[in-house]
Amino acid sequence: MSQHYQRAELLYEQSRLKEALEELQYHLRDFPDDVDAFTLQAHALARLERFDAAMDAVAAAFEIAPDYGCVYRASAFVQYRSNRLKEAHVAIKEAIRLDPNNFDFHRLQAIFWLHQDEYQKMFESANRALELNPDDELSLNLQSMALRALGRPLEAEQVALLSLHRNPEIAFSHANRGWGLLERKDYVGAKKHFRDALRLNPNYEWARDGLMAATKATHRGYQWTYGLLQRLLNTDAAGFILLIAVVLGFFFGMLLVHGRETPGPIEFFAGPLVLTILCFAFLISMDNPFHYTLLRLSRDGRLLLDRRQRMRTRGLICCATASLTFAVLYVLSDNKYMIDGMVWSLLLAIPATLIHAVRRGLPRFTMAVFTAVLTAALAIHIVEQTLALQEGTASESFSSSYASNAEREISFDEMLLRFLRYGCLASLFAPFFWPAGDEQDEADIKLS
Repeated sequence: MSQHYQRAELLYEQSRLKEALEELQYHLRDFPDDVDAFTLQAHALARLERFDAAMDAVAAAFEIAPDYGCVYRASAFVQYRSNRLKEAHVAIKEAIRLDPNNFDFHRLQAIFWLHQDEYQKMFESANRALELNPDDELSLNLQSMALRALGRPLEAEQVALLSLHRNPEIAFSHANRGWGLLERKDYVGAKKHFRDALRLNPNYEWARDGLMAATKATHRGYQWTYGLLQRLLNTDAAGFILLIAVVLGFFFGMLLVHGRETPGPIEFFAGPLVLTILCFAFLISMDNPFHYTLLRLSRDGRLLLDRRQRMRTRGLICCATASLTFAVLYVLSDNKYMIDGMVWSLLLAIPATLIHAVRRGLPRFTMAVFTAVLTAALAIHIVEQTLALQEGTASESFSSSYASNAEREISFDEMLLRFLRYGCLASLFAPFFWPAGDEQDEADIKLS
């Protein structure tokens, strides 16, 4: 076996799929009839959701070995990843017919049954795999999951503990045990096993999802913000509550930003109401970044978030820090333009947190430059008006510009503020035009 194929296998195990495909290309140039290389290529392409190319690789493997069970196994995996479970079952059954003593085929069939909620059939397939290979830890954990779903928690726990006792260095075993404890609301024990799973495999999304679920259930900051919000949205009047929050948040927010006095009898309680409504409106608009920030500040924050989520968190923290700095400067200097800086620093969190929500490459670079330009526009506005205020010639601030004569010539400063306003709004659409791809954290591996 060539060094290229060995490296491709290692890269595949570490989810470095594009690099694995490159190594397979080099290998296939020297060994164009290697059916195992084509099946591995099909698996990698399927995980990258390049299903047409994956089926081409399967077709090439069929031409070389039409009666080879592993080729049908690869075909079943591609069909499964493309959500064609009926065709996947047909392929894996043919693989089992060709090689009924291959435990891996029965194990994959158990996974198919899991995703169809056919837990009794899943249990039977996992049992058959264990009969053929009693030492297979994945089959043992699949059996445990089937038992738990069938309402046999004690047996499921015994099987899960047996798997961990045999080999405590398997990430899937810890993740399975963690989910079992999570269902029993043993959050401390669940977190421990999810941490161990992520220690063994930092890219393990199932373990990260479990750790996040356990953290959400115990994180007070999350419960008092998003937990409360989710409970409100899960009520029968959820749509009505959301509509009221958005409409009132927009109305009072515009009044606050533009500096107009609140009309009518609302003045008596406008302050607390404005702050409350604005808080909910901002939480809705900053849903993911704020919730990532809360989790990032927890003990397991480093494990909970991937690289892009951590970068989005940093963007929000930087904007919030800038806003707090402007608030302190306003208290110390009584410069009314510091309020503009405080408000717009928070609004700049919208483009700042979306930089890593778009596709890597030119789209992400463009978003970063656009955010930098918006930040520069805010800085110019603050500096220009502060200097003008010191000279006694400052124009009306952004806050009162909307109340002035509509026919007044638009100043450079007002153009900056319009650019800020529409720029932040336009940035909301960037993830729809440039959706991000799969960018997992990757650990470096080397051949000895």
